[in-house]
Amino acid sequence: MKDERLWMWFTRIPRIGIAKQRYLLEIFKTPERIWNSSEEELRSCSRLSQRDITSIIQSKNPNKIQKWLEELKNKNIQFYSMDHPCYPTLLKKIYDPPYVIYAKGKKSLIEETTISIVGARRCSEYGRQMAFYMGKELGSRGITVVSGMARGVDSASHKGTLAGKGRTVAVLGSGVDICYPAENKKLYEEIIEQGVVLSEFPPGTMPKPAFFPMRNRIISGLSQGILIVEAAHRSGSLITADQALEQGRDVYAIPGNITSSLSQGTNHLIQQGAKLVMKVEDILEDIDTQLFDFTESKKEVFEKDQGSPLEKEEKIVYDCLSLDPISIDQLCQKTGHSPGMLQHILLVLELKGRVKKVSSQWFVRNEN
Repeated sequence: MKDERLWMWFTRIPRIGIAKQRYLLEIFKTPERIWNSSEEELRSCSRLSQRDITSIIQSKNPNKIQKWLEELKNKNIQFYSMDHPCYPTLLKKIYDPPYVIYAKGKKSLIEETTISIVGARRCSEYGRQMAFYMGKELGSRGITVVSGMARGVDSASHKGTLAGKGRTVAVLGSGVDICYPAENKKLYEEIIEQGVVLSEFPPGTMPKPAFFPMRNRIISGLSQGILIVEAAHRSGSLITADQALEQGRDVYAIPGNITSSLSQGTNHLIQQGAKLVMKVEDILEDIDTQLFDFTESKKEVFEKDQGSPLEKEEKIVYDCLSLDPISIDQLCQKTGHSPGMLQHILLVLELKGRVKKVSSQWFVRNEN
């Protein structure tokens, strides 16, 4: 039986989790030797219970493996073990790489220049727009953006990358055939069409809380650097940043409002030595420009999408806006315009895609 099939069998043995998988490989070295092991040999393994041994023996079913392969073919899912030449090089170098990965989409993207973007699920409008903006900027410059397709920052970074005609990788805490959260169905389909969805979990695996920290090490492991957009003082994003540091990756952070709980984590990272990012060039200058091709055609598409030029009065109002919401009253004080004139100018800016209304009287820049 081919090694790839044995890797698939080995990682899907019931009751045998990652710790016991690692233990078995320390003893037998390869899945093939485990497959060929006798019950007596398995009994000599002190950390295996009788139930573990029974589970291993009963799982040696070639017909079941063939059904798994047929399922992958029917669902257009690729499978790669650590021994496969298509297994991501960067991921293979981390301390605890997944033994196998499942992929759906354009798997070749995994080996391109990659930056991951992660952050809060319940992010602010500032966080969402910054994630979209950075994803779009990186994607338009030929950088593949990796994230986890979660709500908030993750989803915004994927959407921004796709809007910039870029390529993106979503690492899931479920099987690659399971869209989670369900509200991201359209985004999930777009990523498969223009990027790739990855997971170490077999098809059909439903998401569980314990799976997401496991997924996070893959997000950072696939990337040359990781950008944290918004994160509370104790959050999964900071755990991912710690994993990235352990993996020898560069860590970047976007600063935020010092009074916002969502900025405590990113601001703390900057205090601890993470590189402060105010523009995409802060990341690009750390990447070997020979690794990616920012072609003229991509540049034209990117620049064409920046919107119509602004009239003088529109520019005055636009320059007063930022990614933090501002009220019409505040704009009146800054510009000297009447509320009625401001309403008219803001409406024009909305139609040009430069401004977004967050409530009846509050507005932000639209970097999308």
